[in-house]
Amino acid sequence: MGKQIAAINAQQMTLQGARYIEAVRLGYEDNDAFSFTMDVPATGHYRMTFLGGSLNGKFNSNYLDMDGARCGDVDVDEGKDAAEVRRLYIEKGTHTFTVSKFYGGLLVESVSLEEEAPFDASLYDVRSTPVDPKASPNAHILYDYLRENYGKNVLTGQTLSGGADRWNKDDLQAIWDVTGKAPAIVGVDMMDACGTRKHLYGAQSNDPQRGIDYFHHGGLVTMAWHWNAPMHLTPEKAEHPWNKGFYTYSSSFSLKEALADKESPEFKAIIADIEDACEVLRPYKEQDIPILWRPLHEASGGWFWWGATGPEACIELWRIMFDIMVNKHEMHNLLWIWNGQHPDWYPGDDVVDIIGEDIYAGNHVYHAQNARYLRSALRPETEHKMVALTENGTIPDIDLMIRDGSMWSWYCTWCGGFVYTKNEDGSVTYNEEHTGSDMLKKVYNHPNAITLDKLNIQWNR
Repeated sequence: MGKQIAAINAQQMTLQGARYIEAVRLGYEDNDAFSFTMDVPATGHYRMTFLGGSLNGKFNSNYLDMDGARCGDVDVDEGKDAAEVRRLYIEKGTHTFTVSKFYGGLLVESVSLEEEAPFDASLYDVRSTPVDPKASPNAHILYDYLRENYGKNVLTGQTLSGGADRWNKDDLQAIWDVTGKAPAIVGVDMMDACGTRKHLYGAQSNDPQRGIDYFHHGGLVTMAWHWNAPMHLTPEKAEHPWNKGFYTYSSSFSLKEALADKESPEFKAIIADIEDACEVLRPYKEQDIPILWRPLHEASGGWFWWGATGPEACIELWRIMFDIMVNKHEMHNLLWIWNGQHPDWYPGDDVVDIIGEDIYAGNHVYHAQNARYLRSALRPETEHKMVALTENGTIPDIDLMIRDGSMWSWYCTWCGGFVYTKNEDGSVTYNEEHTGSDMLKKVYNHPNAITLDKLNIQWNR
């Protein structure tokens, strides 16, 4: 631990719209927030500690801004009385910090700032092989490539807008128009390709095919699954349409109850959906196209049904999915990306290759988000994992990643309005709202950025 350089108590904080006025309590209203200032004597990396706890005794997460720009999260675990934000880069001078509500309630008695320990480059030393002992030749090649570049270079990535057409190039076209380059990775989704969305409501998607096309074009593919609840959707309610069925509020499906009875229709529906997904992904297996596979994402937030009944149920589902896909269907071309975003939800080192974080830091906020990076890099108890920025709004500045020792393995910007604006004639224009075009050019042309033209991976054919 470093030398403490600043400390304040509750009386030195200013409430901004919080309901709880008798103390600094971040409550449950959307506008709840409080601010404080600190004088920092020297430029460097610091650790900020919030002493207090959770108002409801459960895990809660709240945003931390410095001088109006998102720089981290104040997360208090269940049963804990303190939260740490690590490796904040702060310049000499007086700064204003604001904590605002994300979810849960936060009690803060005091805040302290101390010098952070020097960066430990051993964070970039990770497991040498995929967790699947029978990983395919190309899964091994991709894992080795990511591991060799980890801590040195960042792969560029872009999520593609969905739809039933064979190829949607709008996101890529907007990037190309500004940079003259294409991302190394495209992000696609299983959402409309299987399960209730397809079989009950007739949804159609060529996202899996788009991933195959991009691989044959020289790129990489990461795949998520906005998995509609397997049963008990509530589309009869206008506010709960069937196409929002992956959200907790759009179904009465209980994962915990389904797992408790392996003979129930609910449990069988889960298995049927996973089997369906395996069938959709069979062409990837047959061609040995490696997938950066990111299921059950953002589980700890509870807004998706797979996270609504707690960590134990979600972990069990993860391990069931792993067993079916890897051991039964022999899909050894998958690298498993865990994106649960809280350590209680971690399913185990034996079933996770890479850890992902999803961060929407705000418009033109180019911080490396090193507090979140470090939280993930230090998360597993037994071994280090590569850490990727699996969803982002604004693209972080790679120079700041290098400065802060937070070299995300890759980033993958969200689609549509985060990248382009659709014109009346059907053309697209790059959208400056989130990442400015100057920063986009800088990132895509950075010597430590890997774009499509710089991949040159020699696959096993």
